[in-house]
Amino acid sequence: MAIPAFQPLALWLGRRYRPMRLMALAAVLIAVSLASLVPLGRFDKAGATVWIALTVLVFSLGEAVFGAVAMTIVLSFATRQDAGRYSALYQLAWGLSGALGPGVHTLLLSASGSAPWTVMACALLLGAAVYLRLARTTPCARTAGPRDGDPAGRKGQR
Repeated sequence: MAIPAFQPLALWLGRRYRPMRLMALAAVLIAVSLASLVPLGRFDKAGATVWIALTVLVFSLGEAVFGAVAMTIVLSFATRQDAGRYSALYQLAWGLSGALGPGVHTLLLSASGSAPWTVMACALLLGAAVYLRLARTTPCARTAGPRDGDPAGRKGQR
Protein backbone atom coordinates (compact mmCIF):
# COMPACT_ATOMS: atom_id res chain seq x y z
CA MET A 1 0.00 0.00 0.00
CA ALA A 2 2.89 2.39 0.64
CA ILE A 3 4.51 1.81 -2.76
CA PRO A 4 1.52 3.19 -4.71
CA ALA A 5 1.39 6.12 -2.28
CA PHE A 6 4.99 6.99 -3.21
CA GLN A 7 4.49 6.61 -6.98
CA PRO A 8 3.59 10.28 -7.60
CA LEU A 9 6.81 11.32 -5.86
CA ALA A 10 8.81 8.72 -7.78
CA LEU A 11 7.35 9.89 -11.09
CA TRP A 12 8.07 13.51 -10.17
CA LEU A 13 11.69 12.55 -9.44
CA GLY A 14 11.77 10.62 -12.73
CA ARG A 15 10.96 13.79 -14.64
CA ARG A 16 13.74 15.75 -12.95
CA TYR A 17 16.68 13.38 -12.58
CA ARG A 18 18.53 10.96 -14.80
CA PRO A 19 17.40 7.32 -14.53
CA MET A 20 20.80 5.93 -13.45
CA ARG A 21 20.98 8.41 -10.57
CA LEU A 22 17.46 7.48 -9.51
CA MET A 23 18.37 3.81 -9.67
CA ALA A 24 21.31 4.53 -7.36
CA LEU A 25 18.94 6.36 -5.01
CA ALA A 26 16.53 3.41 -5.04
CA ALA A 27 19.39 1.00 -4.26
CA VAL A 28 20.56 3.14 -1.33
CA LEU A 29 17.04 3.48 0.09
CA ILE A 30 16.44 -0.26 -0.10
CA ALA A 31 19.91 -0.98 1.34
CA VAL A 32 19.23 1.33 4.28
CA SER A 33 15.89 -0.33 4.93
CA LEU A 34 17.40 -3.83 4.84
CA ALA A 35 20.36 -2.85 7.02
CA SER A 36 17.95 -1.32 9.52
CA LEU A 37 16.57 -4.82 10.17
CA VAL A 38 19.88 -5.90 11.74
CA PRO A 39 19.40 -4.10 15.11
CA LEU A 40 15.68 -4.90 15.31
CA GLY A 41 16.12 -7.39 18.17
CA ARG A 42 17.31 -4.61 20.48
CA PHE A 43 13.89 -2.92 20.63
CA ASP A 44 10.88 -3.66 22.79
CA LYS A 45 7.58 -4.47 21.04
CA ALA A 46 6.47 -0.85 20.66
CA GLY A 47 9.89 0.29 19.47
CA ALA A 48 10.15 -2.62 17.05
CA THR A 49 6.73 -1.80 15.62
CA VAL A 50 7.70 1.83 14.97
CA TRP A 51 11.09 0.73 13.58
CA ILE A 52 9.44 -1.73 11.18
CA ALA A 53 6.91 0.91 10.07
CA LEU A 54 9.72 3.36 9.25
CA THR A 55 11.67 0.61 7.52
CA VAL A 56 8.67 -0.29 5.38
CA LEU A 57 8.23 3.36 4.38
CA VAL A 58 11.89 3.73 3.34
CA PHE A 59 11.77 0.40 1.48
CA SER A 60 8.52 1.40 -0.26
CA LEU A 61 9.99 4.70 -1.42
CA GLY A 62 12.98 2.82 -2.83
CA GLU A 63 10.72 0.34 -4.60
CA ALA A 64 8.58 3.13 -6.06
CA VAL A 65 11.66 4.91 -7.43
CA PHE A 66 13.00 1.61 -8.78
CA GLY A 67 9.68 0.86 -10.48
CA ALA A 68 9.58 4.29 -12.08
CA VAL A 69 12.94 3.93 -13.85
CA ALA A 70 13.95 0.26 -14.17
CA MET A 71 12.35 -0.49 -17.52
CA THR A 72 13.34 2.95 -18.83
CA ILE A 73 16.97 2.04 -18.19
CA VAL A 74 16.65 -1.42 -19.73
CA LEU A 75 15.01 -0.09 -22.87
CA SER A 76 17.40 2.87 -23.19
CA PHE A 77 20.12 0.41 -24.21
CA ALA A 78 17.99 -1.33 -26.86
CA THR A 79 17.13 -0.40 -30.40
CA ARG A 80 13.45 -0.63 -31.23
CA GLN A 81 14.05 -4.02 -32.89
CA ASP A 82 15.80 -5.41 -29.78
CA ALA A 83 13.44 -4.00 -27.13
CA GLY A 84 11.66 -7.33 -26.74
CA ARG A 85 14.92 -9.18 -26.18
CA TYR A 86 16.10 -6.69 -23.59
CA SER A 87 12.75 -6.85 -21.82
CA ALA A 88 12.84 -10.65 -21.87
CA LEU A 89 16.35 -10.74 -20.41
CA TYR A 90 15.23 -8.34 -17.68
CA GLN A 91 12.30 -10.63 -16.84
CA LEU A 92 14.59 -13.69 -16.90
CA ALA A 93 16.87 -12.03 -14.34
CA TRP A 94 13.87 -11.40 -12.09
CA GLY A 95 12.70 -14.98 -12.55
CA LEU A 96 16.09 -16.42 -11.67
CA SER A 97 16.41 -14.23 -8.60
CA GLY A 98 12.92 -15.28 -7.52
CA ALA A 99 13.86 -18.95 -7.93
CA LEU A 100 17.32 -18.79 -6.34
CA GLY A 101 16.68 -16.10 -3.74
CA PRO A 102 14.87 -18.18 -1.13
CA GLY A 103 17.64 -20.80 -1.11
CA VAL A 104 20.38 -18.20 -0.81
CA HIS A 105 18.41 -16.36 1.86
CA THR A 106 17.94 -19.60 3.83
CA LEU A 107 21.65 -20.38 3.54
CA LEU A 108 22.52 -16.91 4.85
CA LEU A 109 19.98 -17.23 7.68
CA SER A 110 21.61 -20.48 8.74
CA ALA A 111 24.88 -18.57 9.14
CA SER A 112 23.35 -15.73 11.18
CA GLY A 113 20.08 -13.91 11.65
CA SER A 114 21.55 -10.68 10.31
CA ALA A 115 23.53 -12.17 7.40
CA PRO A 116 20.78 -11.90 4.74
CA TRP A 117 20.11 -8.23 5.50
CA THR A 118 23.80 -7.37 5.65
CA VAL A 119 24.67 -9.18 2.43
CA MET A 120 21.75 -7.68 0.52
CA ALA A 121 22.47 -4.17 1.84
CA CYS A 122 26.12 -4.47 0.80
CA ALA A 123 25.15 -5.78 -2.65
CA LEU A 124 22.73 -2.89 -3.10
CA LEU A 125 25.33 -0.33 -2.06
CA LEU A 126 27.74 -1.85 -4.57
CA GLY A 127 24.97 -1.65 -7.16
CA ALA A 128 24.39 2.02 -6.28
CA ALA A 129 28.09 2.72 -6.91
CA VAL A 130 27.85 0.98 -10.28
CA TYR A 131 24.75 3.00 -11.22
CA LEU A 132 26.50 6.25 -10.31
CA ARG A 133 29.49 5.24 -12.43
CA LEU A 134 27.19 4.34 -15.32
CA ALA A 135 25.41 7.68 -14.91
CA ARG A 136 28.70 9.40 -15.77
CA THR A 137 29.60 7.18 -18.71
CA THR A 138 26.31 6.07 -20.27
CA PRO A 139 24.12 8.25 -22.43
CA CYS A 140 20.91 7.04 -20.76
CA ALA A 141 18.23 9.39 -22.04
CA ARG A 142 15.62 10.98 -19.80
CA THR A 143 12.85 10.12 -22.20
CA ALA A 144 12.55 7.56 -24.93
CA GLY A 145 13.44 8.98 -28.31
CA PRO A 146 14.70 7.73 -31.64
CA ARG A 147 17.76 5.50 -31.38
CA ASP A 148 20.16 4.12 -33.95
CA GLY A 149 18.32 1.64 -36.10
CA ASP A 150 14.91 3.21 -35.46
CA PRO A 151 12.78 4.24 -38.41
CA ALA A 152 12.87 7.99 -39.11
CA GLY A 153 9.21 8.55 -38.32
CA ARG A 154 6.35 6.97 -36.50
CA LYS A 155 3.33 5.39 -38.13
CA GLY A 156 1.51 8.03 -40.12
CA GLN A 157 4.39 10.53 -40.01
CA ARG A 158 6.72 11.48 -42.83
